[in-house]
Amino acid sequence: FVTQVQFDGLREEMIFILNYSLIEYCEIRNLNCIDLAKKLNDFNEHRKKIEFELFRKIENETMGSKEPVLFVQGKNFHEGIIGIVASRIKEKYNKPTILISISENLGKGSARSVFGFDIGSQIIKAVQSGILEKGGGHKMAGGFTLKKNNISKIINKAKISPEGDLIKKGLLSNGDLVTKDGFEKEKRLSIKAIALI
Repeated sequence: FVTQVQFDGLREEMIFILNYSLIEYCEIRNLNCIDLAKKLNDFNEHRKKIEFELFRKIENETMGSKEPVLFVQGKNFHEGIIGIVASRIKEKYNKPTILISISENLGKGSARSVFGFDIGSQIIKAVQSGILEKGGGHKMAGGFTLKKNNISKIINKAKISPEGDLIKKGLLSNGDLVTKDGFEKEKRLSIKAIALI
């Protein structure tokens, strides 16, 4: 696999490239544009392969899950890919999805949410309560770092939390997501308000 360092190096190169046209960039770096384009394409194809393999693994683990939030943890999931895969899983099952990559004693997570559940504020609350080491996000997505021994805490909190924000805001009716005008959303969502703290 391409290492994180190689991806980080490519990211820095991409930032540099964006400041110039491809031809100017190649002239400055004394590079052959065709070789550079091939290299970028090879990196992208490799990234897509890693993404596809991780997506299939996560899909197999979450298929048929009745849980309101999909949590999957694993050793050394590529940190540059977990957000993309979490987004694809969330889209497929219409459920908040949290993927955690574990390396030694730390987990790095990426979360994607659905309409009506503010995952970013939940991550911030979990940081403030000490469950997460650091993290942040917005209503639909977030990222965080936590100690490995806190992973079960965050999963258990999400499973047993009481109903709350969604029902108070009138967005849930008998567990189904409804629009503000009262019509049920086409994709039904049977989650209660989920809190990570």
